[in-house]
Amino acid sequence: LLQQRMIEPLARLSEADYLGRDAPAESAEAPVSLTALQAKASYSAILFGPPGTAKTTVVAAIAKRLGWGFVTVDTSTFLRDGLSNVAARITAVFDRLLQLENCVVLFDEIEEFVLDRSNPALTMESRMLTTAMLTKLADLRGKRRVAFFVATNRLTALDAAVTRPGRFDMQLFVGTPNLPARMCRFEHKLSQLTPSIS
Repeated sequence: LLQQRMIEPLARLSEADYLGRDAPAESAEAPVSLTALQAKASYSAILFGPPGTAKTTVVAAIAKRLGWGFVTVDTSTFLRDGLSNVAARITAVFDRLLQLENCVVLFDEIEEFVLDRSNPALTMESRMLTTAMLTKLADLRGKRRVAFFVATNRLTALDAAVTRPGRFDMQLFVGTPNLPARMCRFEHKLSQLTPSIS
């Protein structure tokens, strides 16, 4: 799914000429317009699932496949100037992210900044941070210059506005490998340990 909806369209957009010429055709067909390709491409996704299921590894692999830069933004990035300066820090971080191009951005476990605002236990400051973060994520998505992911272990903790259709292009569960995938990995590792017989 990521290959079809994100990697292939974004790779073709990278090859396109932003002076107005169309993107290269997939086959012998006529070239595809940049507008059509941008509409088809997915720029954002939420990856959710239990800890240790390689969500970060998946995002890093996408950046490598595209040949793009890779940036990780986590809770400590927003807390660098102290708890009282989080809102200013969010603005500063997104100002820099909005300048990037051909880059994959991973927001890793930033649930604290997009918590469910309907939770009565949430403070006014937390609600305002969620609102600010939603606006900044929408701005980043609107630029269509980077691909970005939110990786989380707690999808249900996120505000409904984060997970509603249209906010992110995809929501993908990243679970543990199934039995055939585990067997394939096991056999591959065994083949590396066993000396080949000629």
